[in-house]
Amino acid sequence: MLCCTWSLLEKNKNWSDKPTSPHTTSFAEGLLKVEYERSKLKNVKRTGSKTFEVEMKDCVNAINPDCPPFDVDDADEFKHVPIPLFHRTRVVTVDDKQTMFCSCSKFECRGYFCADQVCVAEAVYAAKGVLFPGFTHHDIACRYCTDYMYMAYKNTTPKHIQLSLHELMLNNVQGPTLCMDICDSFVIEAPTPKKNAIDRLKNYDKRCINLDVVDGMYSSTYTPPHDGIDSEMELIFDQMFTEIQGHTSKDTEDAFELSLSNSCLPKTASHNVSSRQKLKCLVNTAFALSDKIGQEGVDRLEETLLQFNQWCSSKIEEVETQESPQKRRYASMSQESYTSDVTRVFNTHHM
Repeated sequence: MLCCTWSLLEKNKNWSDKPTSPHTTSFAEGLLKVEYERSKLKNVKRTGSKTFEVEMKDCVNAINPDCPPFDVDDADEFKHVPIPLFHRTRVVTVDDKQTMFCSCSKFECRGYFCADQVCVAEAVYAAKGVLFPGFTHHDIACRYCTDYMYMAYKNTTPKHIQLSLHELMLNNVQGPTLCMDICDSFVIEAPTPKKNAIDRLKNYDKRCINLDVVDGMYSSTYTPPHDGIDSEMELIFDQMFTEIQGHTSKDTEDAFELSLSNSCLPKTASHNVSSRQKLKCLVNTAFALSDKIGQEGVDRLEETLLQFNQWCSSKIEEVETQESPQKRRYASMSQESYTSDVTRVFNTHHM
């Protein structure tokens, strides 16, 4: 509790010099600091009197030159995964009260400004030759502010202050405020033509995707029965699988094969990871399938696991025998018979 209170009341944050620093919790300031850093990776252009477009700076797409370039923040570990990555253009607008709104809706969802809004504010200030100092604590939800977190619902806080803070929480700001007028020297450019999702794919060649099949799958509807799974649903999924497999190109199959042969974890984090973490999904699937089959599936899974345990035990004993010719001084936890000449130590249950 002492450390938590100290973190809330800490005013001097040497790692952040933004105007919000003395007024926000360390956790909140860390979130805001990331948005300022990400804003450096973005480009902005003015497309209207109070409308802006923000895009990530692009890198060359070495996988497929026909696909849109990769964004700077797309980690290398995810360039070969089957999950589609899309190039996105965010739209930031400023209303008559100078309140900023972004199409990413981060402020509406999380209560603090996004990197796109920071990027636009920096560009507006730079157009007038002024350095953007940063948003203030009035531009974020009050739940990130130190005073609110420390005093809002504390028993020792006077009742009238509690009511005021509660009222403030119920009437939070809608977005950050742009405290600088947009000068006329900021050139208005033509908006970026809108593209379909398939034209914004970054890790797939759109020629490998059959939209007729995809649209057909998503346009068909199915209402499952109330009493569980029936044969009709299984037939529908079998047909979908067969149809997808028949229209999948060689390039797409290779992309999936590459992703499935790699660890589900990022390459930089796949080392020194326990087998439980790596194989958790596979084991859970085996449990679910055995339950679905019934007792026969459970018996088969148990038999497979016992065989694997016996194999591991023999491998461990072989390695230990090579490292030390002497008899090992412990008994392994397995189904094997106890063969050591060391006297067993029984627990109190056997005494």
